[in-house]
Amino acid sequence: MLNRLHRLSALFLTLYALFHLGNHMAAIWGPQAHIDVMEGLRTVYRTLFIEVLLMSCVLIQAATGVFFIVRRWGQRSGVIEKAQVWSGAYLAFYMV
Repeated sequence: MLNRLHRLSALFLTLYALFHLGNHMAAIWGPQAHIDVMEGLRTVYRTLFIEVLLMSCVLIQAATGVFFIVRRWGQRSGVIEKAQVWSGAYLAFYMV
């Protein structure tokens, strides 16, 4: 259950990040294009539901990530698993 919740919140945050980066990439076509895209996206970003959902996803990511780190801390694992644990620890720290 926690794995599914962790993945779902990560998916939502990834979608948000892609739209956010797309907003900045619109500046390639000029400052006005960037402003136009930003104003269009703000109608979605700044709704109460989306803001609460985004903050909830950040908290879910940090909390479940720390739980997974603690659960895996003493286990023998390979390089990929260790990298996943350390990157998760960094992201949890960054998000908090």
